[in-house]
Amino acid sequence: RSSSVHDLNRHEVFRANELEFGPIIGQGFYGIARTVTLRKTGQIMVMKETKTFDKEAQKIFVKEVR
Repeated sequence: RSSSVHDLNRHEVFRANELEFGPIIGQGFYGIARTVTLRKTGQIMVMKETKTFDKEAQKIFVKEVR
């Protein structure tokens, strides 16, 4: 699992210790989606985590996120 989350709208990278991890809200073939809260602001976001690091799976994952 990645140790950072990328906010595509603001182009910020967050480290895992800056986030409070919430419940899993979705699950698919390539991974899961869960809520996360930015500790310093309380902003709630959704983070997607991949289960695999297969090159083809990564391409599909990135395309899906965009």
